Amino acid sequence: MTGHRWHISLAFDIASRGVLPLATAPELWALLLLAAGAVTVQQAAFQAGDLRASLPATTVLEPVVASLLGFVVLGEYLDADRAMSVVLVTAAAVMVAATVALARGDAAASSPDQAVCPPGE
Repeated sequence: MTGHRWHISLAFDIASRGVLPLATAPELWALLLLAAGAVTVQQAAFQAGDLRASLPATTVLEPVVASLLGFVVLGEYLDADRAMSVVLVTAAAVMVAATVALARGDAAASSPDQAVCPPGE
């Protein structure tokens, strides 16, 4: 809901002040620079090796980075008691361990020395 309000507010702001303040805002250019850097890093990760090895890591890191940005940039917080914090930390650790195991398993399975050839080839 907040995202929709922000978009509506931005639309009214642009309509009332024009596009020039938006185009000259340093936040816009920082956002565009960071977005270009993020795309470049993600594409480099995809080109570094087999897609089956890099995709699990990028899939898991995307929401982790988004959460960290929410905490750091937007000042969001989790209102969790001690028991819920233990569950969240455990779930994050399991997610990281599963991603590493999946990436290693897929990378090992796709190595050329372990390729399975059909009989007669």
